[in-house]
Amino acid sequence: LQNRLKVKHNESAALGFCLQHCSAINTLNMANCGVDETTLDLVIPGMAAITYFNLDRNHSLSGKPIKRLCRALKTKEIQPHRLNFYDCLLNSADGGELADAVRCSPSMRVLWMNWNDYDDQVAELFASVVNEGHQLQELNMTRTQIGGKGAVCLLNAASKSRHLCTLLMSQNHIDDSIGPTLGKLLARGMGARFINLIRNQITGACLRSAADNLPSSSSGDEVTGGENPTKVKMIENDIDYQSMEYLAEALSAVSSPTKVLFGDSSIDNGVLSDTNVHALLTKQLEEKRLGDGVVSFLYDLGCRGMVRLQQLLAQNPQLANQVKVLRLRNNQLDDTAMEVVISLFDSCRLEALSVYSNRTTSIGLSSLCRKLNSVTASSLHLRFLNIGRNKLSNGPGIKALAEFLRHQTPLEFLGLYTCQLTDDDVRPLIKALHDNDTLRFVDLGGNELMGKVLRWLKKLIRHNSTLEFVQLGRCKLEEKVVRHYVTTLRTCHHLKYVWMGKNDPPLPEEVFGGCVVDGSCIYEEWPSFL
Repeated sequence: LQNRLKVKHNESAALGFCLQHCSAINTLNMANCGVDETTLDLVIPGMAAITYFNLDRNHSLSGKPIKRLCRALKTKEIQPHRLNFYDCLLNSADGGELADAVRCSPSMRVLWMNWNDYDDQVAELFASVVNEGHQLQELNMTRTQIGGKGAVCLLNAASKSRHLCTLLMSQNHIDDSIGPTLGKLLARGMGARFINLIRNQITGACLRSAADNLPSSSSGDEVTGGENPTKVKMIENDIDYQSMEYLAEALSAVSSPTKVLFGDSSIDNGVLSDTNVHALLTKQLEEKRLGDGVVSFLYDLGCRGMVRLQQLLAQNPQLANQVKVLRLRNNQLDDTAMEVVISLFDSCRLEALSVYSNRTTSIGLSSLCRKLNSVTASSLHLRFLNIGRNKLSNGPGIKALAEFLRHQTPLEFLGLYTCQLTDDDVRPLIKALHDNDTLRFVDLGGNELMGKVLRWLKKLIRHNSTLEFVQLGRCKLEEKVVRHYVTTLRTCHHLKYVWMGKNDPPLPEEVFGGCVVDGSCIYEEWPSFL
């Protein structure tokens, strides 16, 4: 029944009747169905055989409906193994009700409560449930309001539990106060366990505190571990490279089986020595896992790792000649590191470069474009450039990029998603495309574009016959401006794909729907992972 938007009560009654007379049904998916208390009253009597109940995106569950569901759990009217409450607008009071209900529901194994408005008190309640020996195996509290206090309670509970093997707490407000507790958990490494702390407020100080709190052999707190040790994922936190190495050395000293993942799982504890940079690089080139000549470093490098990669390629021309596609997403590369990236064009025949989601500014982009302009046309092979999710506004970068696009360049794909660009920022870029006859795809989505860009785009498509794909989703386009220019965009025979969805505020689909043509063919040539 997923995405029915609103299930009528007579439909709920019919569903309840069917469930009562068909015990073979064990999964009920009512995501985004407008489930309320009456719906639950009608459906629950037939749910004795249901083991997986999905209630994602039901925004009317808070209050009485959640109490009704919890009452059914406590009285064992229903005994599901898994419950989903993703994005249900639940609050801390609802979370408390759920904790009490789960305590009385021994069959529960997986509980997803992500994207709701819970606080540390709810985290403490669930920690107490785990501490009491409940056999809950997976708890998802991603993107709630949990801070350091609640996270400490859950981490303590996870370190002692023989059952809880997956704890997801990414995109919360967890800070460095978890350091000592994290140290104890990293040392224990009891069996298969995965803890997700992506996108919190954790810094290098947390890692150093964790390292300093690893139990020593003299403390009597033994370092243990099974065949599948604890893995802690800490991608996209503000952690410096030196702190990663500090923790890695401490874990090695106590022979901990735990891995802390700052990126690719093949890198132990995120530390890129010359040896494992070489190993990962050669492995990817040999296995061609992502494609022929494709090399990917996610979250791993940092500035020092980038230097190591550049030195390795400079010293090994045979390796460098094999690298055609380089993905450097989420590596905290700043403008200094960008200078190192730029130097790779001296040793590699790069056809695609992605530096998406780093710390590069307009200055780094300007340096890159100057380098690209200095390369002779016969020596430049770059067809794909993705520099999205970098702060590129208010500087020389976009003007330098515009100057590069005016020249004869092989570039076909340009990604500038979420770069804090305004209409005035992109004006020189669009003007430069009047003289460009290679670019086919430009992604300007997620920027602060209000509508002027459409006027300039209208003029552009009169002169440019190669542009086929334009992405303007998640911008701030004004509806009246879109209505004015959308007819021209619809009638342009070479413009295959224009997307303006998920605008803020949302645009009615009929305004731009005629422009939307299936753009998936672009990814047949350029994989979406770039």
